[in-house]
Amino acid sequence: MSVITVDSEGERAVGSPRHDPWMLQLSGQVEELLSAAERIAAARGHAVVGTEHVLLAMTRQTTDSFARRLLDQVGATEQLRADIEAVIGSD
Repeated sequence: MSVITVDSEGERAVGSPRHDPWMLQLSGQVEELLSAAERIAAARGHAVVGTEHVLLAMTRQTTDSFARRLLDQVGATEQLRADIEAVIGSD
């Protein structure tokens, strides 16, 4: 498993997470989230992954993800998804 980081110039680097099981799990979830955000941006022809792509990816995660559970608890998932898609378009 690897961790993807982005420096101040937008360059991506892949490294190893600490050997902490919690960090390994978190790193994997974050990596999956960022990959989903990249796919959302690419599907819309966007060259840069922005906050809107990450938030939309969060709304599409399974309900066992922390971010999705948090959005569901405050009742924001569907409205957030609709608002973002209204701005950047839907698939």
